Amino acid sequence: MGRKSLAVLMTVLAAGSTTGAAGQASPAFDASRYSVSRPGTVLIDRVERLATLHHFGHKTKRLCRISEPAPQTSIEPVKAIEGRLGYGGNERRIAPFDWAVVVYSADAFGTGATPALQAFTSLLTRWANAGALTSIEDNIAGSNTSAVFSLKRSLAALIPNWAAIRYDARVRADQRAKIDAWIGRLVTLADTNTGGRNRARRILRCAANQDTSNCNNHRYLRDLVNIMWGAASGNDERYRKGIARYRVALRQMRADGSLPLETQRGSRALWYQNYALGMLVTIAETAARQGHDLYGMNIEGRSLHRAVSFLLEGIERPRIVHPYAKANRLPGPGLDWREQDLRFTEPRGRWHHMAWTEAYMARFPDHANTRRLHKLLPGLFEDRPHAARTTGGNASCLFMQP
Repeated sequence: MGRKSLAVLMTVLAAGSTTGAAGQASPAFDASRYSVSRPGTVLIDRVERLATLHHFGHKTKRLCRISEPAPQTSIEPVKAIEGRLGYGGNERRIAPFDWAVVVYSADAFGTGATPALQAFTSLLTRWANAGALTSIEDNIAGSNTSAVFSLKRSLAALIPNWAAIRYDARVRADQRAKIDAWIGRLVTLADTNTGGRNRARRILRCAANQDTSNCNNHRYLRDLVNIMWGAASGNDERYRKGIARYRVALRQMRADGSLPLETQRGSRALWYQNYALGMLVTIAETAARQGHDLYGMNIEGRSLHRAVSFLLEGIERPRIVHPYAKANRLPGPGLDWREQDLRFTEPRGRWHHMAWTEAYMARFPDHANTRRLHKLLPGLFEDRPHAARTTGGNASCLFMQP
């Protein structure tokens, strides 16, 4: 598919139906209304957030210092991202790099620790010099899906953490230029269709629940990376891709707030509703920093708040997702769709799949969904900090309010 065809397709997807609930024509979506107003700002205003962290006093270290990563010199660059077969076939060799990015950056930003900043910039410079992550390898079935997903997931953590440190006076100009060029190259590599050998000619059929990796949370992640790098670099075209994808997500959403391509996934229906929500919240946060309110976007009653409400209702009463989960499409490790896997509500090793709640609750402290989070999941507020790649890294350090 050529560049012109892709551009047309994105416009069609973003616009969706031009007919409202009452059958009246509604204006087509105009992405040109959205531009980057604060280049370099991604998830946080650096000065504003540092002032907020100051109010935490000695607690800042507890929030922003998660743990000690492996020494950055021991984290060898991974140049070729290998594609693997099967559920969860992601590139695990990148995991130490992802964790170090999150740990070093949060410490350097939140506490001002010079050793952490030096380790962070040295790690990124070394990987940039090695051309790390610049080669995508299909798996033996000819699919690039898992390899590209691994790259996108790393970029979702790398971009905002680099943006938080990039303008620190201790970062050398040559490091800044080298790392910027490398990340820009990776973003271009990640912005691609996924799937089998015919992926270049694919027509995305999201409404029919086909071609899912180009329409579901994988696609949200692709355009989360785009909007983040658009905001970081001042690239309006990339920034608008994230805005357009957010709008597509609302159009995909059912009236009850469930996301069809996520909730069809058997025992992990609610798991993927939550995972997709994390990316949509992070897209909305990135847009908010540029003065655009996606949280307030409502398409025929469908909004991000409605999707959060459905998730919380599902955690309390999992049977509400059964009519969708019984499709059992790409269910993952669970075989019985009636037994919903709710382990996403708990820490998963170093990461927490509900880290997105930090940004959401900070922005909407009095919302009914926030009150319900406090009631349903008190452990979320006792076990900080929370970190996830797809919510910008250490979300507690970035978003939690005193």
